[in-house]
Amino acid sequence: MHTMGKLSSTDKLRCSRLSMAMLAVALLLGTWMRVRGVVVYPFLADEPHITQSGVRDMLGIGPDRHLGTGLTTQVFGVPLRNGQFLAPLWWWMQTGVLQLIPGHDDILYRGDDTKLYRLLPLVWGVVGLAVFYRLAAGVLRRPIPALVTLLLSVHDLHSYMSSKAQYPSPVQFVATILIALVLVRSRVGVKGCWMLACGVVLSLSVSLAKGIALVIVMLVVMTLKLVASPKPRRLPANLRSVGVDIRIFLIALLPLFAWWVGAEWFFSTHSVRVADLGYFGHLLDPVLALTLGYGEQFKSFTTGPWYWALLVYSHADIWPTLSFMALPMAVGCGIAAVGAAQGGRRRSMYIYIVVAIALQLGVQLNKGVDGGRYHMLYLPASLLASGLFFEWLWFRAEARLSSRLWGTAGIILVGIYVYVMFGWQQWMTAWVLPGRWGSIALLGGLAAGLVYLLGRGSSLRQWSVLGVAGLGVCLSLVRGPLHWGMFAYEEPGSINPHRREVEALHHPVYRVPEISVVADAVYADNLRLLGYDIDLSDGTLALNTHWLVEYQMRNASQRLIAFLNKVLEQEMDKRLTQPYHLFLHLLDQNSGELAYGLDELMLNSRGMPVSQWRNGETVTLQHWLAISELPPGQYSLGIGLYDFESGERLPVTAGISAGADWFPLREFALR
Repeated sequence: MHTMGKLSSTDKLRCSRLSMAMLAVALLLGTWMRVRGVVVYPFLADEPHITQSGVRDMLGIGPDRHLGTGLTTQVFGVPLRNGQFLAPLWWWMQTGVLQLIPGHDDILYRGDDTKLYRLLPLVWGVVGLAVFYRLAAGVLRRPIPALVTLLLSVHDLHSYMSSKAQYPSPVQFVATILIALVLVRSRVGVKGCWMLACGVVLSLSVSLAKGIALVIVMLVVMTLKLVASPKPRRLPANLRSVGVDIRIFLIALLPLFAWWVGAEWFFSTHSVRVADLGYFGHLLDPVLALTLGYGEQFKSFTTGPWYWALLVYSHADIWPTLSFMALPMAVGCGIAAVGAAQGGRRRSMYIYIVVAIALQLGVQLNKGVDGGRYHMLYLPASLLASGLFFEWLWFRAEARLSSRLWGTAGIILVGIYVYVMFGWQQWMTAWVLPGRWGSIALLGGLAAGLVYLLGRGSSLRQWSVLGVAGLGVCLSLVRGPLHWGMFAYEEPGSINPHRREVEALHHPVYRVPEISVVADAVYADNLRLLGYDIDLSDGTLALNTHWLVEYQMRNASQRLIAFLNKVLEQEMDKRLTQPYHLFLHLLDQNSGELAYGLDELMLNSRGMPVSQWRNGETVTLQHWLAISELPPGQYSLGIGLYDFESGERLPVTAGISAGADWFPLREFALR
């Protein structure tokens, strides 16, 4: 372990000012991102489902209408049957927000009114930023608490969960921090015990299964702290302390105990269907289904190979900040493990980090659970682990050159790792050279590492640490929720088709399809018609056209620029500028008149217009012409492109039809 020396008064003042500046940026930037997400993001596919499940009993709809909407149903039945949470608080938050929305006849989508459903998650998300800084400031040295809070402010997962209408995760994050605030301390007083009890009650009240997971972590950490304590207290003192703690917990948990008793009564007297898990007769049965049984007979479609749980750390196209923090978290866990074995004043924090990450990530690896929200349970611990990594770099910057080699290697490896994780064309099966931001991450990591190793003065070297952390912030801003939140996103995962959409967006498959008839036509110097397949049967003409985007280079200097741009995946400003339409014309050869026409916007498999296709991308378009009503005769089929707004056709600039405004495909006879 690196022993950190005392700071001079000048260094303390510099760190204090830097901390305040970064904290201000973190709170302002984090709040802005979440407010923007609440206002701008489309109402995502799973939000109407969860919202409708939460409030439908207020409207007297749903499969359990026979249970009515009486007081007992509202208090016990609704939180049990409308979700997997088995807890009352999420329901009362949703029904409280429902009262703010005029007219309860349609809760699926009514425009801006639905944004109110995101109000409470937003508030909990901003509160989470503040309480996490309080946690980090108590165990990490300045300016590291502000630095990791800045990473949290742009954190893909936390930003995503606090910008959408799903209530448990942001609340669970705050509950986790309330528990962690006590566990990272060496001793737990009466005040700490009350805080611990409040965190436990809050977590169990919003999602019972996840709350149980947090309680298990709490019990394991407290047991290890007791065993590792160098000065065990005498038995009478221990018994008195335990008695006080138990009384505090019983008082705090009393309302929840009462609700659990009522929930068991409701199960035993009613036929209750818990979300999509099925019908149960006792409260314990769905609890077991969501804990020990989860991934086996229940909800097995969310589980798979062990590496499914690591999607958030290994797919930078979807979760850039989590991919960036994967190595810092791993190194921080190593630092925590060594620190827990060696002891010292921060042993409690080290034990908490190791136990929280090992237990909860270990369960996910064992089940192969796919889903970002499950990682919220140990997110504070993972951020603290990352903070240990950056703290290690920050104070080792004052050491000699030879002692900075390991830190330099760590910084460079972060850049290399993110570079590799940006290369998934298809996660875990197909990798290609990363694009612009992968290259920037690699070059940024190399530059920061060299400055950290060779920079003159510890201040310059510490700025390189801020630089590599800033890289993680930048990646989230350009490739995180601000980017992919704009289309109807659910939760990225191996079971979710949206993951493949993101992969196709950043790494389209550059392959030439099998073509029956090879063509020779280039439109506007940029778009080549490779060929087509045609089939005429049952009065329908089926045509597949194959296109290749290729931005033409005219001289050696342009080719050099193209090569440099290819390294950063920047494209020459010669792309097609409009979302052009394609037209197919079937001409009567005898009269020369148009006998049949087809007009459609050119969209690739990702729904992107031709102006947004990427250099080197191949696209196959399918067209159908119903020609059964055409009279017998000789016909000629041709294809062209045009600007829908102006009506101007694109010229064929290369090939046998160069200079024309359409390309003939085939002549045939109808009988």
